[in-house]
Amino acid sequence: MTSIRRVVRPAFLTLLVTLTAAGQTTSRTTPKAPAAATAGRGTPRSTLQMLDQRLPNVQLDESPLQAALDQLGRAADLDIIVQWSAVESHGVSRQTPITLKARRLTLSQALAFVLSEAGGADGRLAYQATPELIVISTVEHFDRALVTRVYSVSDLLANVPRFRNAARLRTASVSADGVSVDSFVPEESEAENEPASPAAKLIELIQTTVEPASWASAGGAGTISEFNGQIVVRNTRYVHQLIAGPASE
Repeated sequence: MTSIRRVVRPAFLTLLVTLTAAGQTTSRTTPKAPAAATAGRGTPRSTLQMLDQRLPNVQLDESPLQAALDQLGRAADLDIIVQWSAVESHGVSRQTPITLKARRLTLSQALAFVLSEAGGADGRLAYQATPELIVISTVEHFDRALVTRVYSVSDLLANVPRFRNAARLRTASVSADGVSVDSFVPEESEAENEPASPAAKLIELIQTTVEPASWASAGGAGTISEFNGQIVVRNTRYVHQLIAGPASE
């Protein structure tokens, strides 16, 4: 199981993604309880548990990037591998200095700080996570493959019924034996423009706020559609990370 994360931007929806097994490309979102702290290597744990484990003490003072990542790997009891050929193409070397002093950070938070400082303003570094291994490379490297996932969003698409063509009432004065009486008579309603459906609004919101250039409507390769209370998204793993938040099996 893998999870790919870039290090700066927050998730778009508060949904959890069910990660795909190796070789598969489709998954379905399901709610899960918060992950417990991991017990270390050898104990079964999910990717989310691994990323959410807290590191008791991180002390990096102008430490080389390679040494900083080695320290995080030892603290989290996992291997961290860097694809240096891709990373160095962005001007980041093994000797890039990293400074971070904090207590009780989660591993994902520590990685975010380290990769953000190493990657500079463009924030083009990312990592792919499994329960026992983290691979660090660039966003471009991880964004080469498109993945299809299905998200249940029926709760977000709930809509209040609109009553159309209902009669409107207006008052009219009539006379009965010389006495003026107000009466209500029906009035045809004016034609109204059909508003966009909740699904269409949600899709438009995602396409305009989550990596807008990645969608087919803007010339990219990503697609998104709605079917029976679910949205089907085909895009990069990074886009799925932004849509669905921290990934878990």
